[in-house]
Amino acid sequence: MGRNYLHLEEQFPGKRVRPVRWYLGKERLPLPNPFVREYATIRYEQIDAHDMDGDALLASDDLSDNMAGILTGASPERVYAKVLRGLAKLDHPGWIARLGAGDNGKGSAYDHV
Repeated sequence: MGRNYLHLEEQFPGKRVRPVRWYLGKERLPLPNPFVREYATIRYEQIDAHDMDGDALLASDDLSDNMAGILTGASPERVYAKVLRGLAKLDHPGWIARLGAGDNGKGSAYDHV
């Protein structure tokens, strides 16, 4: 963690680098904050994916935000639908029809999200 933090500070001089630990597990994993070693002390913000607002991620126009929604408490069906619709808009939309999400003349199963 510390090595990454220092590397980012070097890569982006003059920018504020904020160490964040994004936890994705089923249960909270207690880690010391600050993280202390003999020659270094690092404080970080800990974010648990379960505490994140899945609806806000799904409302975003950014596909990566939508994909992160699956890690939250958002409805998996809504997340999958939104992500599949976003993927269908990418450069190669033909493959989405092979997944069964394409428009077969009757509308897509994912139009309601």
